[in-house]
Amino acid sequence: MSGFQRSPSMYHASIALGALDLSRKTLLAIPLERKDAAVGAITAYHTSISELKIEIVSNSVPPDVNLWTTFFLGLFELMHDMTGEGWVKHFLYGTSNMLRLRGPEAHLSGSGRVWDLLKPDSNHPSMLLHKTLLELAAEGFIVRSALHDWYATFQKWSADTGTPTHNPQSILATIYFHSISIYLSGIFDYRAQFNEIPTPTISPAVVQNHVDAILRMAEIALKTTALASVLFFFPLRVAGARVTAAAETESIHAMFRDISARGFVVADAFTADLRSLWRRKGI
Repeated sequence: MSGFQRSPSMYHASIALGALDLSRKTLLAIPLERKDAAVGAITAYHTSISELKIEIVSNSVPPDVNLWTTFFLGLFELMHDMTGEGWVKHFLYGTSNMLRLRGPEAHLSGSGRVWDLLKPDSNHPSMLLHKTLLELAAEGFIVRSALHDWYATFQKWSADTGTPTHNPQSILATIYFHSISIYLSGIFDYRAQFNEIPTPTISPAVVQNHVDAILRMAEIALKTTALASVLFFFPLRVAGARVTAAAETESIHAMFRDISARGFVVADAFTADLRSLWRRKGI
């Protein structure tokens, strides 16, 4: 807790989120008050970013604090910038700096070795790449098995404890199970490099079952729970990439419109992105 209290970046990120939310509340009846709150939110946001850079370079606070600050800044960007460009730039900057600060030695083993394949002086890049693809596919099978085991255990636990099907936490966990199942398959079936390698892909029929479950349960969650609507960006985007019917696109559009109305205006960018994809697919 003391690490969080000592972090100026965390403090100002929290202020930014609170001020932005306040600027949209009807309790501020005077337009000038709303404007002041909005200006205060932007000011705190920029201060937080400046302080975060200092903390990362100086290593003055625990890494967990930096991660939480990054999370809060990301939430601010999702609520403030309807294009999503600020969020992308923020996380690209954060990722590149983490890679730079960790140094090349941190990527000499495990999945980090993929960076080694990009070096100009790699002796056998094609052979190394094929081996890496096989390793990734094998890891995918492990993840697929773990997903199935988790879902079976989760269903048994729910039955044994009498947990309602529409319990908010259960709904969210189930939605993410279906989303990750589709996403894992997409890692392999979207890429030609894996065409000649056994991979943990799933059939179109199974994908459709997952899509149906995501849309059904996300709609229930948005209507009946107090779960933060930002949690549904990933599942709806994953499902949106796999829909095959106009009715499904209309359902996703309606849910993103609801999420945007709740304060996360970047939902409009998700909608625009998916509409472009749906046009290319002829839906």
